[in-house]
Amino acid sequence: MATFESDLAHKFAPTYHAARTERNYLAQLEPQKEPRLELAHPPWRPHVYFSVLELGTSGGEHMYEINYLTIWDWDGGVAGGRGAHQWDTERAALLVAGAEGSDDPDEYILRQAYYAAHEGVKLMGLLSLDGSRYVQYPRGRGGGPDVWWSKGKHASFRNRKELDASIAGDSYDAPGHVTKPGEYTLVDVGTLDKPSPAAPWITYQQGWGSQRISAVYSKLKDRLWAADGSALRPILRVTEDEIKLAQIALRVTPTGQLDEATFQQAAEVLPEERVWTTQQIRPAEVEVMADRGIDLAELMIQQRALERDLGAS
Repeated sequence: MATFESDLAHKFAPTYHAARTERNYLAQLEPQKEPRLELAHPPWRPHVYFSVLELGTSGGEHMYEINYLTIWDWDGGVAGGRGAHQWDTERAALLVAGAEGSDDPDEYILRQAYYAAHEGVKLMGLLSLDGSRYVQYPRGRGGGPDVWWSKGKHASFRNRKELDASIAGDSYDAPGHVTKPGEYTLVDVGTLDKPSPAAPWITYQQGWGSQRISAVYSKLKDRLWAADGSALRPILRVTEDEIKLAQIALRVTPTGQLDEATFQQAAEVLPEERVWTTQQIRPAEVEVMADRGIDLAELMIQQRALERDLGAS
C-alpha cells in the first residue's frame, strides 16, 4: 500500500554506481529482530531499504530526512583483504523540503544530501578516515542524486572525482554498473519508534556478526539534520601532520598522504581489529604498541585535542 513516505522516498531515490569488479552483494534480511540474511542481490540490481523521518517546519518549509540504507553481505577489507568481515551497513541520506501543510511529494525538493564514507572509522583507532560529507542544493533539486559506491568498502560519494580523492584509499573500476530508480527494489523499514513488519532488525542495538560491526540502529538513532536544515553530525577530518605522525610511528616515509604503503604497514604490524575500526584505542593498547616499538602516544594526544575542539564547536 502506497504511503506519503513511500512516495517521497521513491521520488528522490538515488541512481547508484557500482564498480565493474564489485564482488559483494546487497542483503535482503529476514523479517526478525536479529539480522539474518534471506537473499543476496547483485550490485547491478540492488536491494535498498529506506527510512523517512519527519523533522518539522522552519521558514514555511516542512522537512523530512530520508535514509537510504544499503546492507552488504561482506566488507572487502583493506590492504589485500585484511580486516574483511561479514556485514557492512552503509547509507546515503537526503533532506527534502516542501510547503508547510503539503502532503504531495511532487511539491517537495531536495535541499541537501549526506554521503556516508567510513563513518567514525579510524586507522589504528586514532586516525580519522571519515570522508562523509554534506552537500547543499541551494536552488533545490526535483529528483534524487547519484551515489557512487567504492569497490569492496561501499562508501558513498557524490561523483567519481570525489571517490578517487578519498583519503581512505577507496577505488572504483570502470565501466561500472549504473542502476536508476525503478530498476531496483526499495523497501520501507519505518522508524526506530515504529519499525515496519519487514524490518524489526532496525531496533537491534548490538553489533552485527562475530566482529560486531555497526548496527543499522546506530545509523538511525541520531538525526543528521535539524528542522531548520542545519547539519547535526560532526565529522572529524584528518590533517597532514597527523598522517605524518602516524607514518613515523609505523616507520614508513612521512608523506602526509595515506598511501598504500601506510595501509600495508599498518596491516602488517597492528592487530587486525585495529587496522580499520570505529573503536577508540585504549591507553593500555598504546602501551602494548610502545613495547613493540610503535609510539602512538603523541598522535593519541593530538587526536583527543581535536575531538574536544570538534565537540565544542
